[in-house]
Amino acid sequence: LVVRADRSAAILAHLPATRTALSSGELRIDLTGTFALRLTTVGPAPATVTVQGRINEIAGTVAGEVPELRATFTGSRSTAGASPLSAGLYTLGLIGTASGGQAVVAPNGQTLLVTTAGSVVDGLKATLGANGRLNATTSGGATVDLAFTGGLVTGSVRAGGSAAGTLAGALVERAADRRLVNVSVRAFSGSAAAGLITGFVVAGDAAKQVMVRAAGPSIATAPFNLVDAIRDPSLQVFRGTTSAGQNDDWGANAAAVTAAATRVGAFPFRTGSADAALIGTLAPGAYTVTIGGGTGTVLAEVYEVPATGEVAGARRLVNLSARGAVTPETPLIAGFVVAGSAPQLVLVRGVGPTIGATPFSLPGALPNPQLTLFRDNVVVKANDDWFRDADAALIRSAAARCGAFALGATTLDAAMLLYLAPGAYTAQVSGPRDAGSGNSEGLAMVEVYEVAP
Repeated sequence: LVVRADRSAAILAHLPATRTALSSGELRIDLTGTFALRLTTVGPAPATVTVQGRINEIAGTVAGEVPELRATFTGSRSTAGASPLSAGLYTLGLIGTASGGQAVVAPNGQTLLVTTAGSVVDGLKATLGANGRLNATTSGGATVDLAFTGGLVTGSVRAGGSAAGTLAGALVERAADRRLVNVSVRAFSGSAAAGLITGFVVAGDAAKQVMVRAAGPSIATAPFNLVDAIRDPSLQVFRGTTSAGQNDDWGANAAAVTAAATRVGAFPFRTGSADAALIGTLAPGAYTVTIGGGTGTVLAEVYEVPATGEVAGARRLVNLSARGAVTPETPLIAGFVVAGSAPQLVLVRGVGPTIGATPFSLPGALPNPQLTLFRDNVVVKANDDWFRDADAALIRSAAARCGAFALGATTLDAAMLLYLAPGAYTAQVSGPRDAGSGNSEGLAMVEVYEVAP
């Protein structure tokens, strides 16, 4: 139990005998020290239970119960010890998988670690060494070697004879800065039916400054050298059916666009080029970018441009979606950057059959999309049929939490859910290898969603 100065609290519990865990950061302690909260257990058989009890602030003790589990608990206030600088509540992710967890480190170094892999719950109780390291074995037999330093945690976990995985995270206060800082998509833009249409969502409680670009001429030259790049792209940004901005040639906004591109690390446009760009302050909500200006390959980009003094992660880009044509020579490619102190849980989808069916009924949809995620040209993960993925149930649940439309129970769309370390990633949607032309080309959607763990 972690009680904050404002009397909010987080509770974390592991009950290995029942293969259950309890986790919530929404506990409130009233002025008498009493608390009660209804929450859903974590494990193979989730159930709604009540966690209730009372803190005696003078004695520094707590006692309570979970009636539905016939469980009681007691505890005492932790005092400073070997690892006070590492104390707090941590959120963790197993890089490259959908598995994550939490850890509570007390000022005296006592640590409770709880991990979840699908419906499987595991955990351990141990004590940090004076150097902030935790070497222990979970109740499920996995070996853990973690280092808690400066509010961050990183290390390895190995279960049975499997290869070691990387477990990383941060104090929940620091992890709040993890976010998508830019998203982009490269595709062939042609007719209205097969043109590139990109969507993104701004989340938060205040307007967010963003830069939107459509690159054509600048990707026709070094270092990109794309021979079929669109020659004179234009862009329009809509919120619903209302225009939120438009641009044809970026030169009209050259000073502002150049300054913003330098600030966010975007590649520069050539002076006087016919690329398009605009900078706008957008209210929270969903936006659509349409690309015009002819036929050819175009790169559409959306960057966050933080305001002076803006708290990282308070206002954010939470998803990207793009619809474009896929051929054997031209896959649909989305790029995105994860920033912050901790791994970010991300849902990536390559959709074809579902947008070809009701209610979308888009003609010429790609029959069987393949999805591959890269980091620095190294494959992080690949998926063909989403429902065959080991984390299919988690993918379905994450999509619902993100507000994404549901995929059919056995459709041939592709999807993956995984924790990603901060860095730049590329998602590629293509047709099946060695497939006939009827199966290897068509319209597809690529989607990237930030997912709350």
